Amino acid sequence: MCSGCQKPAPGYDYLAERRFEFVPLWGIRVFLLYRMRRVECQTCGVKVEQVPWA
Repeated sequence: MCSGCQKPAPGYDYLAERRFEFVPLWGIRVFLLYRMRRVECQTCGVKVEQVPWA
């Protein structure tokens, strides 16, 4: 999904790995490592994918 217009778009490439920190579970720190994708939107051009959980 394009982060600009929220429409489906084909993949373009990936960005460098990024670390997200979440709320601790039972006192244990929680991290997620994720490589965000870039999409090639017909309307907006190349944009980072929509990541609603981040």
